[in-house]
Amino acid sequence: TISTTSAIILDPRVMEYHKRNPQVRFEIHEGNTNELFGWLSAGIVELAITRTPVADKSFHCFCLRPPEPMIALMQKELDWCPERAQISFAELSGRPLIYHRRYRSVVEDECRKNGFVPRCVSISNVRNSVLWAASGIGIALVPQTAVFYAPGADMVAKELDFPLASSQQCVAWHKEHPLSHPARKFLSILGYKSPRR
Repeated sequence: TISTTSAIILDPRVMEYHKRNPQVRFEIHEGNTNELFGWLSAGIVELAITRTPVADKSFHCFCLRPPEPMIALMQKELDWCPERAQISFAELSGRPLIYHRRYRSVVEDECRKNGFVPRCVSISNVRNSVLWAASGIGIALVPQTAVFYAPGADMVAKELDFPLASSQQCVAWHKEHPLSHPARKFLSILGYKSPRR
């Protein structure tokens, strides 16, 4: 799993799978998206819990939840509009931004559309983006569930108003590697319906 999807372990569907299949041993590997896809390609893991977008066409991807909005997460001192829960992307102009590399093209495209070049720090994972924002270095652009990594009450989350600002948790597996029976059962309990052959 990647850091922002680790909570999947608490999903009632996973608990149900475990109750029905107590003989199955879970082995959890946490890494960034590139590591996960490397492990899938090498056959080290069968399934990976990650986030969209998944650009590599070598993998099947099944979304686990509806899209969640991206938020701007910042220290209270950086909040220029404490009375509002939502901000426009244009309001981020001139402010230091922190975001995961997977969102780089979306964020930079949106900045250009709004007439500015981002002042940014690109980070390899969402958890570190939140920690950097908590230190006051800038504003983290992260999926809404990442707010749980925010240490303390001095953080403010604002929903962003641009349409591409969403992400989904998904489970991925390599197209060329057949899945074991337990992995297929796991996908089934998560709601995946395999295509008829």
